Amino acid sequence: MSFTLTLPNKGLFLITGNNGTGKTTLLYILAGLDTHYTGSVTVDGKELKKMKEKERARYRREKVSLLLPRGNLLPLLSVEESLSLGVKKGREVKSPINISLKESSFSLSGGEEILIALAYEIAKEKKIYLFDEVFDALDSNHRKELSKTSLVLLVSHVIRLFFRKQKEYRSLRNGRGSDY
Repeated sequence: MSFTLTLPNKGLFLITGNNGTGKTTLLYILAGLDTHYTGSVTVDGKELKKMKEKERARYRREKVSLLLPRGNLLPLLSVEESLSLGVKKGREVKSPINISLKESSFSLSGGEEILIALAYEIAKEKKIYLFDEVFDALDSNHRKELSKTSLVLLVSHVIRLFFRKQKEYRSLRNGRGSDY
């Protein structure tokens, strides 16, 4: 995949493309999870590929939130236990839906899990949010608020008309980036 992308420290950006064009791979690279690529990714003046695994783990823990289509909840824990992991002490995560926090994460529907996982990720107050196919769950108020203080990168197959009004909109086609 040949792709050049320069992003600021904050704002809302959408990348779309068909299956197999590298959208999720791009998120894994930006999250420091995938280092098997050619080229370079630089964040805050540091090249991710050249960081040691401990440095990349700190980068993910302190700066990056990655939310995948199935959510990030642990199925064997209750919703409350899942929501308490990784959130700054004293910061409360409120459930966006009316369910018991004692309920097992395993018993949630896919939509419920995404909404709760999204609330959890937002509560972590990261500088970079990477969302894979979950932007329908991210309402316009949260999109605006998050993009004022953080970089929000959404990837999806779906092109929504209101995103075309965004300042930055990219599409991946046959492994190459293109502007709209």
